[in-house]
Amino acid sequence: MFNDERFPSRVLERIRPVLRYAAACTLAVIPLCPVIADDDQIKGESQYRQAMKMLESIQGTINSVVIRIHAGADPAQFDQEGEIIRPVFATVIENLQEASDLGHPVAQYRFALPEFSFLRDWNANCKLLNQSVDQGFAPAAVQFAVCSPFESKSHRVAQLKKAAADIERYAAYYPQPAVQMSCNLDLPVNSLPQWGQKEDYLAEIYLMLARLTDRGTPERVQYFKEAVAANGCAYAAKRLKYMQSSTQ
Repeated sequence: MFNDERFPSRVLERIRPVLRYAAACTLAVIPLCPVIADDDQIKGESQYRQAMKMLESIQGTINSVVIRIHAGADPAQFDQEGEIIRPVFATVIENLQEASDLGHPVAQYRFALPEFSFLRDWNANCKLLNQSVDQGFAPAAVQFAVCSPFESKSHRVAQLKKAAADIERYAAYYPQPAVQMSCNLDLPVNSLPQWGQKEDYLAEIYLMLARLTDRGTPERVQYFKEAVAANGCAYAAKRLKYMQSSTQ
């Protein structure tokens, strides 16, 4: 459960200005999404939805601060905005914690992103991501790349393939924020986070599978093609063009 005694000293440093962690990653929120299906109810869904509702209530304030800081405003002038966000953020943390503890894969992913990661150490964040990946949530599979050097190649490939196969199961939860998306060669503007639809994450999954596949194999080429087919992945298209020219 959330401990309000340690929240002010640890979080207000990041909320002052609000934008530091917001600009660094993803405090903007997705539209509230419907439950997947009555017979496929995910435990922790109500807590996750409540967290997203609370984030939605402060989204405009956060985005405004991020853009103004990016334009050169002094971060010290946003203490008032920080005071508005602080109690809402506390409720968000509590609900995401409960949903994550119940095994909600989307909540686990969101809770492991940088704006919440200060609550745990690196290993604990990787554990959260791994739990989400094991349930086939594609954004977590992409973000888990920061942890995957410690995973066997075969296990990592199996996780990525499961994420691709389960992409439609979580369709209602997109778009989702991303720390980094390799297919999009353009950097985000105004320090606002990147967001991806399910097709964008599917492309990232295929791109990762291509990178884990031996060079010169038909499977590697096919994964690059699948990435392009998913969302026009610019990086994969560039690699395919290079491979084609190198064989001529």
